[in-house]
Parts: sequence; structure tokens; C-alpha cells
Amino acid sequence: MHIDGLDQIYVINVRSFKERREHIKSELKKFNLDGSFVFEWDVPEITQEVTKKFFKGLDLSLAQKSVALKHISALEKIVDENQKAVLILEDDVVLGESFCQGVNSALQEAKIVMKPHVIFIGCGGNFYTPKSERRDGQSLYVNTRGRFGDSYIIGKEAAGLRLDWIYANKV
Repeated sequence: MHIDGLDQIYVINVRSFKERREHIKSELKKFNLDGSFVFEWDVPEITQEVTKKFFKGLDLSLAQKSVALKHISALEKIVDENQKAVLILEDDVVLGESFCQGVNSALQEAKIVMKPHVIFIGCGGNFYTPKSERRDGQSLYVNTRGRFGDSYIIGKEAAGLRLDWIYANKV
């Protein structure tokens, strides 16, 4: 299977989480896809200086900070490599049978969206568009809140805006 218009797949993973790495490789292999693993910012790499630079408050664990920093690293790669559409997956996602079809449809539909955007593709947290607001043939809907970071598509412009906000405001 193929996903048209996708520049890359980044997978958030911890170097020592071999089982989870094998899991996501298996999920991607079902669709003949490969991902590039984001290994930067495992817990031992997070210093006080890094914490001060990227985080405000003391309410996140080192593991939570690690995941956040890995997503930041993926966003930086997207900007540095001028990528227009990248799928970011956390290593524990389960991909449904119609995964490629859904991503292809979302990317096709997103072509008419003019401003920078993020497409959340997972169903984590049961955040769905209410049935009363859905339209036949439409799968993307504007929302004012994001979903979980387990699976989303983002490009250089939106990644740059997110990074600018994080650098200025911290996590």
C-alpha cells in the first residue's frame, strides 16, 4: 500500500523499548510502510538546563518530558527538512484495516485547507465530531482543541508555528 503525499513517518520511541519498536514495525509492515524512529531525548538525556529551557512548572514526570521533547525533535526535523506532510506516530498505536485509505483521504481533503493545520487521525480519548455536525464525504473538521499526540499529520508551516510557540512559552 502507499500513502500519496506523505514525506515521512516519524515514530516516537525510547531506545530501550525494543518490544514497542517491534510492535510499531509490525503495524507499519502490514501496509508496507517504514518509519524513522525519534530516539533523541530519552530520560537520561534530560538535564536541568533542558528542563529550564523547555518546561515551566514541576508537574511533569521525566518520562512525560521525554515524550514531549521527542515530539519537539520531530517538529524540528520537519522544519529542517522542509517537509510538507509528515505522519507522527507514538510507538504503541494500533493501525486499523483502513489506515492507508483514511490517511490518503485526509491528505487529499486537506489540499483545500489554506492555512497551516494539523490532522489528528487517531481516536484516542474518544474525541469525535458530533454526528449532527458531520457531512457525507467529509472526514476533516475544524476544531479548537487538539487530540492526543499518538497519531497526527503535520507539515513545515504548522510545525514551525508550534515550535515558535513552545520556544516562547515552554511546555
